[in-house]
Amino acid sequence: MIYHTEVNAMSVEAVAKSVAGSVFPSCTTSIQNVERASKVMEYLITGFASADLFSRELIEYFTTETKTSISRVEKFKYEFRFPKDVPRELERRQQRSFLC
Repeated sequence: MIYHTEVNAMSVEAVAKSVAGSVFPSCTTSIQNVERASKVMEYLITGFASADLFSRELIEYFTTETKTSISRVEKFKYEFRFPKDVPRELERRQQRSFLC
């Protein structure tokens, strides 16, 4: 995730909302469309340094042209797995209880 709030003092949400109308001009017709466009922009902003979203070549091009650097920090990354010896039906019941 890329956050330069110490430099520009704007949160990702604020930046996303401020540019959503420029990127998606038709979104201004309703509040719901503005919210959707803002969520898309948040996704693009927070995932910008991810090679899964943009290729490494595009990221390098951006940093070269803008004479900036990008550092990527992943705050939360975890995985949950049931032990192999748990019966399948018990596992399903436990998963359902987590979702409800």
